[in-house]
Amino acid sequence: MDIVKELLSIGFTEYEAKVYTALVSASMLSANDITKIADVPRGRVYDVLASLMNEGLCEMIPGTVKKYQAVNPTKAFSAMLEANREECAQRENRIKSLSIMLQSVHSERKVSRNELDCVSIYTSMASIAQKSIGFIEQSQEIHRSLCKPPYITIRNIKDLEDKSAPVIKSLERGIEFRSIYEIEEDNMESFLKICSFFHERGEKVRVMNKIPLKLIIMDSTSAMFTLFHKSLTKNNITSMYVEHSDVVIALIDLFEYYWNLATPFEEFTPA
Repeated sequence: MDIVKELLSIGFTEYEAKVYTALVSASMLSANDITKIADVPRGRVYDVLASLMNEGLCEMIPGTVKKYQAVNPTKAFSAMLEANREECAQRENRIKSLSIMLQSVHSERKVSRNELDCVSIYTSMASIAQKSIGFIEQSQEIHRSLCKPPYITIRNIKDLEDKSAPVIKSLERGIEFRSIYEIEEDNMESFLKICSFFHERGEKVRVMNKIPLKLIIMDSTSAMFTLFHKSLTKNNITSMYVEHSDVVIALIDLFEYYWNLATPFEEFTPA
């Protein structure tokens, strides 16, 4: 067994490991003996011996020439284990206390945050899609949405079922979904399939010729609307997430305005 390597693995320094290995392999050694056997600089050996004595691993034998010997390893390491247990227990208690204190600070921060902390911007399709799914999964009462084309082209219902799994699950747990779809004239077949699919599964679907923007609203707590920049060829989509009661209420009013203008899907007849 490489004793030095094993000692290093439990936290000994290199010099401590070398000096302690020399001590457990002999009866008593002077500092000069240790320097030669352990290959430790003379200027460092006394500091290392003091550290080992402080840990209860060795002791000094007084005399004309001071000598040192290792304490019985079983006794010494048992004491080290007990000290380690106490240190771990104290550290665990400090961590628990700190977590409670930080949670209190964190809660106060959330309560006192300024209004701009309630706004986030998303510009990638992946982040927008992920946030939209979060709205669906976290809704507790009602999910409102204004839906604008382009819609996906439906080749089979199975594909739509896979893409719509979060919506179906939320409908099954009793969340009300109210959606207004802007009519996509040049993709009418798929448009009708999409509307029918959600209508048949319990979503309240309405349609209209023109909707001002893409919008989703989760309950009465937060909203996200998507803006399309026609003048840009890259990064031309921006979604703004808002968690501000005044803004969300205003957007609910906007949604209700269009809801009252829109045609229920069951009454819609394509031109």
